[in-house]
Order: sequence, then structure tokens, then C-alpha cells
Amino acid sequence: MGLPAIWPTGSNNTAAAAVPGFTKTYNCDKLVWFERFDDLQDARLFEWRIKKWKRAWKVSRIVERNPEWNDLFEADLQP
Repeated sequence: MGLPAIWPTGSNNTAAAAVPGFTKTYNCDKLVWFERFDDLQDARLFEWRIKKWKRAWKVSRIVERNPEWNDLFEADLQP
């Protein structure tokens, strides 16, 4: 979870290995779910809330919108 302003640009597969932290530690190489916000404060509030969600709730949210768990990075984040 994080805000797009701090996401690396380029291929998501190389980005996961380039940034120290959770994605590198757990070899996360796919973006399977995201939310768009017009207001940065709303995005930060949502990020703060979702970090407290149980894993099952997060998985349910992903399956609801991306049942195949496809990598959405290249397809959905381009301007």
C-alpha cells in the first residue's frame, strides 16, 4: 500500500526489487488492486484505514475487482 507519488516508474517487476522495504522483502512483483483519489488527504486517510483491515477483507476487495489477480501496473496506471 502506498501513494502513487512514491511508486517507482517503469516496469513494476524491476521496481519491486529496487525499493527497500516490504515489496523487496516479500518479493511483491504485481499490482493487483488500487484505488484512485482526487484528493491526497482522502487517499492518505484510506491508506491509514486499510492498513487496519484484516487480510481476508483485503483479499475480498481484490477478488471483487480483479478475480484473476492480473498485474494492473502497466495496464491501468499509464496516463
